[in-house]
Amino acid sequence: MCLIGYTLAISQNVPQGLFSAPMSIPLTITAGFGEIRPNHFHSGIDFSTQGRNQAVLAVEEGYISRIKISASGYGNALYINHPNGMTTVYGHLSTFNDTINQYVNLIQQQGREYEVDVLPDPLDFPVKRQQFIGWSGNSGSSSAPHLHFEIRDQGFENVLNPLLFGYGEKDNIAPDISAVSIFPMEGYGRVNELKVPANFPLVVNKKTKKKGLSQKVKMPIVSGWVGFGFQGGDVIGKITSKTGIFKIQLLIDSNEVFQARFDEFSFDETRSVNAYQDYPERIRTKRKIQRCVVPVNPMIGIYKKSRNSGYYYFNEDRIYSIVYMLTDLNGNTSTFNLKVRGKAPDWGSAGMRGSAVSSLVLPGVSQQLALPDFQADFQAESLFDSTWVKLVRANIPNSYSPLIELGSKYVPVNQAIRLRFLPAVSPDSIQSKLIITQKKGSSFSGLKSNWSGQWLEAETFEFGDFQVHADTVAPVVKVIPQILRKKRKKIPLKSTATGRINIHISDRLSGVASMQAALNGNWILLEPGSSAGMWTYRFPDELPAGIHELRIEAIDGVGNSSLLNLQLEKP
Repeated sequence: MCLIGYTLAISQNVPQGLFSAPMSIPLTITAGFGEIRPNHFHSGIDFSTQGRNQAVLAVEEGYISRIKISASGYGNALYINHPNGMTTVYGHLSTFNDTINQYVNLIQQQGREYEVDVLPDPLDFPVKRQQFIGWSGNSGSSSAPHLHFEIRDQGFENVLNPLLFGYGEKDNIAPDISAVSIFPMEGYGRVNELKVPANFPLVVNKKTKKKGLSQKVKMPIVSGWVGFGFQGGDVIGKITSKTGIFKIQLLIDSNEVFQARFDEFSFDETRSVNAYQDYPERIRTKRKIQRCVVPVNPMIGIYKKSRNSGYYYFNEDRIYSIVYMLTDLNGNTSTFNLKVRGKAPDWGSAGMRGSAVSSLVLPGVSQQLALPDFQADFQAESLFDSTWVKLVRANIPNSYSPLIELGSKYVPVNQAIRLRFLPAVSPDSIQSKLIITQKKGSSFSGLKSNWSGQWLEAETFEFGDFQVHADTVAPVVKVIPQILRKKRKKIPLKSTATGRINIHISDRLSGVASMQAALNGNWILLEPGSSAGMWTYRFPDELPAGIHELRIEAIDGVGNSSLLNLQLEKP
């Protein structure tokens, strides 16, 4: 069976007890489904592992359908397909059980590569309910030890909210709202006579003990088409931990104009988090403001209801009642009533305005912005809303291309924009080293680039400043000495062929494309360290005494290579 057929809109229809616990310790959730993360929604729930490696168990019978090992993302991850039509995912593991470890070690040895992504045969690794599959850990893009757990639908590859299946403790604490926001539609709305959004922190009234606008803040005045948003979250696990809210409703004068529900979404939609949140505010202040308005290109299933995309037309000089209703999966609901004063528009509708150097790019259609030596191709789903995109060309002396200013960093990009440069004539020896770069502060960061005829191409998921550079510098490979703390002093230890050795590999522009390591001429496996670019090798205990040669080669994205040779002694 497939749970999509149960219509997850009604949580009571999801069978409870369908899955068992993924660990034998008491389950404490530290992060919930649908939380706002950089460029994605959190697609599962995180369980505390109490700071230790815990045994991870299959929550139902099935078979290992995918094994993935990566220095980023979920790190060491297992995927189990179940007969009920669902897949469960276990991420950030430290290691797998012995049988799976032997399997992946062989693949790593044969491919001479750390990263693994394989789809075993269904008969290779059958599992039973509560069977041990590995140990929890902190691998991949993880800041602290925990178990990331997901439930997916096999048919559509949607991720489902695990809390619908009975995970998580019952609570009687309703979601919290800490601030409200008002968004005037560009060109068609005003807040307090201004065209820009307004944010209002909520404070607790000492007498009533209820939250509201500060007494120092006058009632907001809204005019024309205006939408709303808020800051807040649901209490989960510890009282200080806030996570995504299951159901969000916005009512204006008792009419529901917006409803979102975090029951499921697909990975193709996850970048829609940048349209769901107030993206410019996130870039400027890192605040997570959730918008109760729907973009023109919604591309995500969390939006269950909207009238006029969540915007409301305020054209009467009177008081309007705005009601936020936030509900968790236990049915706890918090309600906040915001009063605003309407005002008939007297400023005239200007619509969206561009400039002499900008062009209107529409969602839902493919478009190209072009100059003689530059092109930007937009897919139908590159943007969420209609946007005036700036295209400015600046000549840079003694460079391979002009500097191109494309769009605004405050506008989110959903699907990639393809960039094309026609670089200036260069020697053949340099042409293979050219890459498209994006300006980051005072420096440039390389994009994965390739040639298509005379055009150099790359994809970007951000607007910004772009230029072509030549990467002629090889990666940097260096040993990070071990540190001995003694009397609060850091004393570097000499590297020897005992214990472990830490290597840092970095490349300034095109990035590290591959690396190989060998000990005494035999390939060895380096494992990711505690930070980006850090790799570790653990010397085997059975290594004989004497001099041993460690050789590490790193190659960047355009073929520049570095070689590090070390003579290490084992006493």
